[in-house]
Amino acid sequence: MNTNENFENNGNGNGKTYTSGEVTEIVGISSRQLYYWELKGFIKPEEISLGSRRFKKYYMKDIFLLRKVKEYLELGFTLEAIFRKVEPMQIEVENI
Repeated sequence: MNTNENFENNGNGNGKTYTSGEVTEIVGISSRQLYYWELKGFIKPEEISLGSRRFKKYYMKDIFLLRKVKEYLELGFTLEAIFRKVEPMQIEVENI
């Protein structure tokens, strides 16, 4: 998968969506990490309701940001420092 190509095509929320299971597999994190990082505000997936069930939809822009978070964690940054680093990226990917 060419990440840059997919990001450009799907970055604005149009196009392919991913489930939480697909996101965790692509990024290489656990579902618990994904949920925690959502709570911390790194990404804000779109939520949809089907009857009484609620689902989250993720886009390539979310995967891009999560990969950055993981990369910075592996380099030894704290979550607080990472949030300061990726916060400007959140704005950029929203505008693509």
